[in-house]
Amino acid sequence: MACLASYNAGHLHGAWIEVEPDEVLTCARCDEEARSLRRLPAGERPAESQRLQPVCLAHARPELLARHRDSPAALEGVRALRANIEMEVLSTSPVPEAEEWAIHDIDNWHGLSVGEHEALSDVVAKALLVIEHGALGVALARHLGADHDPDLLHQVWTWMDEQYDGAFDSPQDWAGTWLDETGVLNEVPVALRPYVDFEAYARDAELSGDIVMLRLEGDEADGRVHVFRNA
Repeated sequence: MACLASYNAGHLHGAWIEVEPDEVLTCARCDEEARSLRRLPAGERPAESQRLQPVCLAHARPELLARHRDSPAALEGVRALRANIEMEVLSTSPVPEAEEWAIHDIDNWHGLSVGEHEALSDVVAKALLVIEHGALGVALARHLGADHDPDLLHQVWTWMDEQYDGAFDSPQDWAGTWLDETGVLNEVPVALRPYVDFEAYARDAELSGDIVMLRLEGDEADGRVHVFRNA
């Protein structure tokens, strides 16, 4: 985080600010009801109006923040982050009464875009995604457009939780596994199964939009195909 008053005055002044759930994303009150949300399937979680507020960001499922960035818990997490910026950047600025800051660099975000003047609520939401799902979550966010549109982050959590089929050595490896698990291969005589074109099946599934296949790149490359069902 950089101090803009210092920057405009010809000084380079700033500090690295950690965005960690244990240090930043905590609320003053946390009880068993908030923690129990993590254990409930999505369809059994209470409605927003019935949920105890604030929900502790250190214990509730991370997508609650991505979907409800204006909730009391999310706002408290943002206030904590803003307090760290005030303490470590603005209050130590060589320019008196400095008030404005900007994000001039990030580290360990797996290539996820964070804007220079990104809202702190979006910074916190993106940080949780990186912490929870790492490079794969970032790759999916970029595929879905959530990299530059934080309003789409809830889709990333849904895909990771409900639509991720897993990592496979190749597209045909996924196709063989999928057709076997769904029982389709049982309809093919054993003697003919070696002639099934799994590669073509996987290719057609991707072209039709039934699945999304992602490959990690750069330092994060693992040589595997990560498959999501486009339900």
